[in-house]
Amino acid sequence: MITFIRKYPFLTLLCLFFHGTTIGQGLTPPPEYYSNIRIADSLMEHKNCREATLHYDLAFKAFGGMGTPADRYNAARAWACTGNIDSVNKILRNLCSRSRYWNDEKFINDPAFAGIRNKEEFISCFRENKMKYAPAINVHLYNVLDTIFNDDRKYRLMPVMSPYGQIVDTAAKNAVIREMQKADAFNVTKMTAVLDTYGWLSAEEVGVNGNIAQFAVIQHAPFEVQEKYLPLLKKAVAENKAAGSQLALLEDRISVHKNGYQVYGSQLETDPATNTLILFPIIDEVNVNERRKGVGLEPLEEYVKRFHLTYIPKTK
Repeated sequence: MITFIRKYPFLTLLCLFFHGTTIGQGLTPPPEYYSNIRIADSLMEHKNCREATLHYDLAFKAFGGMGTPADRYNAARAWACTGNIDSVNKILRNLCSRSRYWNDEKFINDPAFAGIRNKEEFISCFRENKMKYAPAINVHLYNVLDTIFNDDRKYRLMPVMSPYGQIVDTAAKNAVIREMQKADAFNVTKMTAVLDTYGWLSAEEVGVNGNIAQFAVIQHAPFEVQEKYLPLLKKAVAENKAAGSQLALLEDRISVHKNGYQVYGSQLETDPATNTLILFPIIDEVNVNERRKGVGLEPLEEYVKRFHLTYIPKTK
């Protein structure tokens, strides 16, 4: 039987980000924001800077002129690539004064801004923001883990990897999976080195993305790696450095591999008879929602709606 976690190895990250990013007072960008950001980022990978700036602008307009600091930063990179220094300065000043951007190390080492004459102005401002708003952040580790975070989700979020049964180019999908597996292996090497040296790092130390990246990489690692770092994740949860929901997902994945059943209902597989998604067997299923609530997961009937499924809770 083909397991869901092997056929759709990107799912965990999708679950973590299903509700999107919130900005300011609980505001969530609309779908148009994300679609234009994805297009812009892809264009930048292919050095099509001018077209990228148009899609960054469309994204921000779709969200009432707002955007995440990371996306604003990337928009500044795109404008720098076009040589429009006025637009670069406008965005960077906005990042400094309104977004409280503080990642001076990333800015200093970014070749996109090598030709900015007033670079010291922004370095000084970003460093001041760092002291004011992110004093506990380890900037170097933040950047290392943020890169891993983006590499981990890069292939999993590609349209060709959709889990919902749309017709896709199988050859293209297999090519993406091969690249994803290479990236996963590289990320495991980097992440385990970090964990072995520093232990499990909190969001206060490496940012939200860096904190999530630790779990995501271990979740997507070979079984032996998952088992090795499970105690470290348990310790991190006890110390409020990781979420109980992350521990539940990893425990489910390990249990499915070892025992053929799960505890929290997070893992799915493909039914070979119908080619549809179904839940792996759940031990003590009548109490699964109580266990899910205890670790901060929504009811199972809500969770499976993400995969266009319906779940009827078992009764005692």
